[in-house]
Amino acid sequence: MRNRVADSYLASHDGFSLLELMISATLVVMILGGMLPLLTGGQNMYEAQSADMSIRQGARVALDKITREMRLAGYSIDNVAQVFTIASGTSVQFAADIDDGAPEAPCDASFETAANGGAERLTYTVTGTNLWRSVDCWNGTTWTSEISSQLLIADLKTGQTVFRYFDAAGNQMTGTLSSDNRDAIRSVAIQLDLEDTSYSHLGDQEHSTYQIASQVEVHNLQ
Repeated sequence: MRNRVADSYLASHDGFSLLELMISATLVVMILGGMLPLLTGGQNMYEAQSADMSIRQGARVALDKITREMRLAGYSIDNVAQVFTIASGTSVQFAADIDDGAPEAPCDASFETAANGGAERLTYTVTGTNLWRSVDCWNGTTWTSEISSQLLIADLKTGQTVFRYFDAAGNQMTGTLSSDNRDAIRSVAIQLDLEDTSYSHLGDQEHSTYQIASQVEVHNLQ
């Protein structure tokens, strides 16, 4: 009697059968297979949001720099004939003493003299999806390139008008701006339309887009 009870107890605790293990493994695979798309989608969304944040932060920094320097257009440039020398929808060039005579880079002490005037010439140019910055230094006679093609933004939407120009009355100045037209510039509108093509987003939006803008009053020409 005791042997029968013991045999029955041991038989009921022998573990899982092969069939039970196969069924359990199949269920685990099905569950993991259903979770994998969710985990992958979550990872893709995280990477896309991180890329968006990086683009937005970079755009803000670039726009702040352009705005700050352009606001000084015409400042302390007695030895320079004209402030704006290029003014188009995708390129702007202007002169200003952006460092207020300091002998640090990009224009060192040899440029920052009373004879030379210490002026810098800033150029912002769009080519394709890139926005570039260049800086020239005035030596009293000619401009010397000190910073050439510094990349500020690499995610612009192609074909956009970045710079728009306005006169003292607030009228937009269109077409090719002549030398006289450029002398009449009193404010510049800057609009950056950005597009992140690195990651496709969920839903019906193919790529992330972002727009940031600024209106710059050229105080030294008022």
